[in-house]
Amino acid sequence: MKNLRMFILLLLYGLFTSVQDVMGENVPQHEIKRVLFVSSYDSEQVWGRKVLNGVTKQLNKTSCNVDLRVIYLDSKRLTNLTVRQSLLETQLREIQGKLDLIIVSDEEANNTLFSLDVPLLKETPIVFCGISCYEKRAGFEDVTGVICNVDYEKVFLLGRKLFPEAQKVYVFSDRTGAGQAHQTLAQQQLAKYGDKFPIVFGGDTITGVNNFLKELQNVYPLSFVILTTWQLGKQGTYLDPDVYYSMYANECPVPIFTAIDNGLGKGIFGGIVAFADQQGNRAGRIAVRILNGERARSIPIDTVHPIPVFDDNQLKKWRVEQAMLPKNSLVLNERGTFWNTYKSYILMAGGVFVLLLCLVLFLILSRMRYRKILHRSVYLEKATQQIAEMLKKKTEILSNTLSSMSEGIIVVDKELRVIELNQASVEGLGCGNEVIRRPLKELCEISRNGGEGIEELLLKVIREGKRRDLSMNTVLIPCKAPVQQIAGNVSPLMNDLNEVNGAVLMLRDITREWQQQTFLRISINALQAYSWWYDVDKNVLKFGEGFFGSDELKDKLNTIEKLIAHVHADDREEMLACFDKISNQNVSEFTTLFRVDFNNSGKYIWLESRGIVETVEMSEGQKVKYVYGMGIDINRYKVAEENMEIAMRKAEESDRLKSAFVANISHEIRTPLNSIVGFANLMVEGEYSEEERKLFSDTIANNSRALLGLLDDVLDLSRLEAGMEKVHFAVCDFHFLVNFILDIGHLNAAEGVKFVSKGPRKELLVLTDEAKLTKVFMNLVGNAKKFTMRGSIVVGANVSADGKWIECCVEDSGIGISPEGLEHIFDRFYKVNEFVQGTGLGLSICKTIIELLGGQIWVESVLGEGATVYFKIPYLKPEDKKE
Repeated sequence: MKNLRMFILLLLYGLFTSVQDVMGENVPQHEIKRVLFVSSYDSEQVWGRKVLNGVTKQLNKTSCNVDLRVIYLDSKRLTNLTVRQSLLETQLREIQGKLDLIIVSDEEANNTLFSLDVPLLKETPIVFCGISCYEKRAGFEDVTGVICNVDYEKVFLLGRKLFPEAQKVYVFSDRTGAGQAHQTLAQQQLAKYGDKFPIVFGGDTITGVNNFLKELQNVYPLSFVILTTWQLGKQGTYLDPDVYYSMYANECPVPIFTAIDNGLGKGIFGGIVAFADQQGNRAGRIAVRILNGERARSIPIDTVHPIPVFDDNQLKKWRVEQAMLPKNSLVLNERGTFWNTYKSYILMAGGVFVLLLCLVLFLILSRMRYRKILHRSVYLEKATQQIAEMLKKKTEILSNTLSSMSEGIIVVDKELRVIELNQASVEGLGCGNEVIRRPLKELCEISRNGGEGIEELLLKVIREGKRRDLSMNTVLIPCKAPVQQIAGNVSPLMNDLNEVNGAVLMLRDITREWQQQTFLRISINALQAYSWWYDVDKNVLKFGEGFFGSDELKDKLNTIEKLIAHVHADDREEMLACFDKISNQNVSEFTTLFRVDFNNSGKYIWLESRGIVETVEMSEGQKVKYVYGMGIDINRYKVAEENMEIAMRKAEESDRLKSAFVANISHEIRTPLNSIVGFANLMVEGEYSEEERKLFSDTIANNSRALLGLLDDVLDLSRLEAGMEKVHFAVCDFHFLVNFILDIGHLNAAEGVKFVSKGPRKELLVLTDEAKLTKVFMNLVGNAKKFTMRGSIVVGANVSADGKWIECCVEDSGIGISPEGLEHIFDRFYKVNEFVQGTGLGLSICKTIIELLGGQIWVESVLGEGATVYFKIPYLKPEDKKE
């Protein structure tokens, strides 16, 4: 009752104060205080919105004008600290000038802000709130704020008291920074109960609302749940607790407790809770004290103590009497009690409010009518004063403008005598104020490529009555000052009758800029570079000085798509990814390498493009990105690098092949030599018959021929790889060549093996090296005969579908080759079957010959089903030789 009377008195006092403010004079404007509020969440998050409302409510009570800017870190979606640091640092760098105060809310924002090394943060007072504890950081001296004494132990004991039959408790937290911080705090506070009572911590590995609902549905029936925070969806979306917490409560078969102001009155049973608006109000009060002049370090850190809060609907649902609740508990959704108790007072206060409202409206209307009459009476007087002061103000503004301008202004009459000049002109010409009425030519001269002096230029402007700009290479030669490179213009001086009375010469000293541009041109020429500029939003590309192409080409390459069309196909995807990153991410600098052919000549050059990205914030929060870059010709470095890499690879490969060749050739020569020496020794002994001696002699002869063949193969391969073998082009008939191979292929073939032709069916004349092709076919057919005991061997050659190649094949029905064998089939000395006679060099020689002829060779096989060797060479027609 006493509290209600106090409420009515405060209401009346506020209404009368408002009336007094309406009737009083206008309050003078105060200085503007710039305040930055950094929120951990996005603008739709309920907790963060309540904290911000509490802060704003207190800031509105201060006597100064507050310019409040809010940065949302959206930590429910941006869970990575590095991403939030980059976002906050980018936002801070866009702030111009100093700040009077920074207010930072909740764990993620505090961790992000205090981890940055930004001078603006260390120079500005900081007020924190929404955190459970604060540890002083080095470099941050002017800091105070509000901490929230979140106590999960009290929530746990409260649940045990109200539900003594519970045999287990679940603590759920989402994967956000706040959720993990609350889970860590709960684990620390409840650690001493873990041995006596089962406590399950979960939720940080669960993704998606549906999975969490299943987790809630499957909790142990004799238990209760402590929910810290669960507001993160599977795709990083924010889940409104006013919507989803009621869903959690409906699906959960046990009561849900909490320690955070989320979901209360929406299905959450209750808990020991700290309210978000209470945090904001406390932080706002500290902020007002700092804005009024107090130092943040002198203000002690405030602590918000949570209070017991319950939902009356949930009390009835779980049959818990209010008498069991802690003392001074706040019960939400309680029906009927307040209205029945305070009905008369509410009606009385409402009647008083209506009467006072009518009184205020009457006074406001009277005040507006009085001000309107007063305005009409003083209108003429003010208009007269304004007209009288207008000319004086314009004169003062013009004089101040001319004095403050960095450009020199010289006004001359028709006789080219100086009648006015500003301070910049006096300093630039090196003369005093005694120059008025003196001829301009006595003070300075200009040198121009056109040959006109300063008098000729001024007279031409006066005569034509048109403005003329000075060319970029104009030089000012003052009488008492150093020579200057200048830019500017000459304009006619008009009177009220639109007649020319003289001229106005505007000069700007660009000596420094001209020198810098000259040095830049020298640097660009030395680096073989060019400058470029790109408007990301409008997709406009411009090339500057040093560009390799013509001016016509520069004008055509005005978009990124047109530039990409000249870039090498292998580099386009990387370059598009670079520009996509510039458009969609916070990139400040970049470097990319690519090959380009501006003239479509087929000759690509390597360029290195370096650039910086400038983001300009326009009105209504729109941001426009501009990219400034330089392209550098690095082709000579890339060519040298590629040549060096190729040479290195060749040297390494040569060394490896040399070692392998020596090892393999030693083994291959040793085998036949051992046979020759062994059987020769046997022939010397006299105890063998003539038939045996003949067998020994044949064996020696066969091994000699094998050794000779090995040496021939080695010499052929060496000549081919050393480039000693040249291609002798002549007309070759593939119809004849295939039939010839088939005719001699029968020799030494297994009995019953058929030789089949696969084309061509008629004469096919090709310009190639017939001898080398014959050797390839003989080697391939020889290999096929070794491993084909029955079936057929097919030889063929035909023109490809596109008419550019002669495609040949040798197919057998022998033992085939395993997939592992196919990987090494063209290696030197590799043999599919070590017990079959051969050097293992045949396919290596074939591969080298085909590549020498400009073709390709490959093998296809299935183990046990035979193998097919394919190769193709360019189809050069005999008439091509004449051309």
